[in-house]
Amino acid sequence: MSLAEKRIFEEKAAFILNKAKALGADEASVSLHQTEGASVDWRMGAIEGISREQSLNIGIAVLKNKAQGMSTLSDWSEAALEAGVAAAINAASFTEADEHYGLPSPEQYAQITAEQLAELNCDSGELPDSAWLEAQAEACEQAALAFDKRIVMSDGASADAMRSYQYKATSNGFSAGISRSQVSLSVSVLAREDNDQQSDYDWDSACYRQDLRLADNIGRVAAERALAALQPKNIQTGSYPVIFSPEMATGLFGHLLATLGGRAQYRQLSFLNDSLGQKILPEWLSLLEKPYLPKSNVSTLFDSDGLPPAQGALIENGRVVHYLLSLYSARRLNLSPTGNASGVHNLCFEADKTYALPPQQLYQTMKRGLIVTRLMGQGVNTLTGDYSRGASGFWVENGEVAYPVDGLTIAGNLRDMYQGIQAIGTDVDTKRNIRAPSILLSPMTVAQ
Repeated sequence: MSLAEKRIFEEKAAFILNKAKALGADEASVSLHQTEGASVDWRMGAIEGISREQSLNIGIAVLKNKAQGMSTLSDWSEAALEAGVAAAINAASFTEADEHYGLPSPEQYAQITAEQLAELNCDSGELPDSAWLEAQAEACEQAALAFDKRIVMSDGASADAMRSYQYKATSNGFSAGISRSQVSLSVSVLAREDNDQQSDYDWDSACYRQDLRLADNIGRVAAERALAALQPKNIQTGSYPVIFSPEMATGLFGHLLATLGGRAQYRQLSFLNDSLGQKILPEWLSLLEKPYLPKSNVSTLFDSDGLPPAQGALIENGRVVHYLLSLYSARRLNLSPTGNASGVHNLCFEADKTYALPPQQLYQTMKRGLIVTRLMGQGVNTLTGDYSRGASGFWVENGEVAYPVDGLTIAGNLRDMYQGIQAIGTDVDTKRNIRAPSILLSPMTVAQ
């Protein structure tokens, strides 16, 4: 985005903040998010759809006599902005005062330099055209369909590209914006053998198109996954070690983050209430946030409060270092904010080398048990820690993947599951805000 375009955002934000003050707001903040994107859907050798998108989202928050009012709009004409500010002011008159509301003090804000923005390097400066996206989607599907004659159908391939600019400003001096770009490619296929059919997919995402995995690789992996799931067998119900694949481990640790979130803590709605300093993971395992990683879709220089993002250990040697706190939740708990108003950014797993193993060694360590590659249902209670979900994946015998399984239910308690982590993999999924590897857990109940 050019400097001239960025100045427009600054001018619109200044107009909103000045108008809010004029209408009686004690404090105000504004967030503007502009997105431009293109998408191509391809299925069974033909284009299924091409779309281009341009969107603008403006969020206005005001504080008047410690009561908060908010409004959102997608039009930044002067009349629309005036109406949006008035709506937020009006909303504040209908909400209860809360002493914990309020902007950060100026010294708390992130101090952002041009050098930091350049080092973040999360904007390629380009939006690939529809022809390139079409070629990627076509190549991805072709590679999957050509991989094996048992791949009988494609559920479609999608190629997407997006550029965005996110800007935030407050009435007490904060002003910053970040440009981002993203390209993604995915395909889903159906495999059939005898009387069984299974579907699976693969995808990738990157800030720069040259960092995206090759289309034929994504297609081949999707085909391999669908084929590997054919002809599942039944197992005997029992208690077995379980490995969560990286994709599934992301969700598993998403539950952990929810329990350590400020809202869950001040409402006492977590099985990990008051857990600061407590050991909740094995002592050989730490979780660290790395918000400044270059070329990451989730890296940032400030959270949604305008504070520096959390950096360093969230859990160190198994013990909770801090909760995930916004400014508001920190005030509710009488703690310092942690820069997690927008969640975590590049949460990484660090383990003693003895416990970080390549996938094959992880299977050999488990010897016999279940690899979970897909989960179904919502049977997770973060108040009690009870966990019960439908699952499918692969059965391991003698340290080797033996055959696919599905129609299973796995059950346990999150506290025991986290404490019972035996080892982690070296196969890290870097596409999400939680950069999870495979996770080997102590025995859980596995029912057919």
